[in-house]
Amino acid sequence: MTNPSNPYERFGASFLPPPPARPRSHIAQSEKDAPMVPRGAAKALQEDAAQLRRYRAFWKQEMKRVLAGPHGDEVWTVMHTLEKLSPQSVDPLLKAMDDVDWFRNANDHTRFVLLGLIDDAIIRMRIRYALAPFDDSLPGEEPTVFEICRTELNRER
Repeated sequence: MTNPSNPYERFGASFLPPPPARPRSHIAQSEKDAPMVPRGAAKALQEDAAQLRRYRAFWKQEMKRVLAGPHGDEVWTVMHTLEKLSPQSVDPLLKAMDDVDWFRNANDHTRFVLLGLIDDAIIRMRIRYALAPFDDSLPGEEPTVFEICRTELNRER
């Protein structure tokens, strides 16, 4: 601050830029004017929605990366097989996994994404047919389709 009675300070202050204006803070005078702050269940729903958006963006990016990779055409073929998946069509999926050996030569990232695609497709198919989304086998039972695919994808190269 300059002293207004001192002419030297007034002259020096005339060369300085004006001080920045202080941002005015808005003080709400009533509940109606106050900004909406989510709490409780509404806050949890917003956080869940944001997390789902980040998850979908992540998988979209991963899919672009895998489809642009060396095994993109093969992954695309598996994706089309998974679109038609039904409880009666799991045998063609397993046959396709046996016939095509490319995934054993794929890198770990591609195999991880492929396993995620298979997992999502099986869950969606089970929900579509009013079955429980997850149905892992118990010890002594036959392995499920997902468990077979996981074993195949994790087999040593």
